[in-house]
Amino acid sequence: MKYFDDTRKMTPALDWLKKYEPFYFLGGPVSPRINRRNQSSRFVEDKVCALLEQPTLLSKQDLILLMAWKMGLIDHGSSEARRKIIYKQNFDLALINRGRFGILNFSKSIPYLADKMPEIAQNLAKEPKYLLDRVCGPHPELQGFGVTYILTVQFFITHGRDPIYDKFAHMGAIAINQGLQPGDSIRWAPVQNWTEYQHYVDLLKPISASCAQSTSGLPMTVPRSVDRALWVYGHFFKEAKVVRKVQAFSVKAAP
Repeated sequence: MKYFDDTRKMTPALDWLKKYEPFYFLGGPVSPRINRRNQSSRFVEDKVCALLEQPTLLSKQDLILLMAWKMGLIDHGSSEARRKIIYKQNFDLALINRGRFGILNFSKSIPYLADKMPEIAQNLAKEPKYLLDRVCGPHPELQGFGVTYILTVQFFITHGRDPIYDKFAHMGAIAINQGLQPGDSIRWAPVQNWTEYQHYVDLLKPISASCAQSTSGLPMTVPRSVDRALWVYGHFFKEAKVVRKVQAFSVKAAP
């Protein structure tokens, strides 16, 4: 594994973390591909991260918040200024994402997940690929969800035991694993099944270990600080042609 700063100079893992994580937040450094348009509010981040620590099961409102965060349907600038979550497209009411990939309707699936949360949590404790198997099968009650989004839900249900999936974090992890430098091209393809997800997790584990961050007692495989730095780092690379058709859409808000 090799870590580089934005001048393509090799750097220790902890210095890499300190270099890139600040780009994630509003008011932090910017680059051609990371600026106020896609940076995050610390206020919003704190609200979302609190879901990882709460002892109670995820509610419908919790699911709305985490999905809006993942899909980029939170106005981070306004939320930061007003100290309350400001949703785009009235997502908190409509549960519909009208994005560049088309319309994703969660009006039935989010209430379904909230209603079934005790059963889902029990099944995930016994079989970690339970939710992913369901979303890859013929389950209309999970309308709107693909691999990326159901893994987001699983990330919060498991308190971070199962890492969140994100395209740019994946690209950043590949770059570190292959010793690539910022500006290089990365051949990337999205995770589409449990086996591929495990390969992704295997990329993350040594990175997390080398950054040696505290998880505050949570069973997190990858601390949020490392997630954030990886998301940033992935933006510093060029995306080579995707080798296969994308099954699940992933729109940033953050890893």
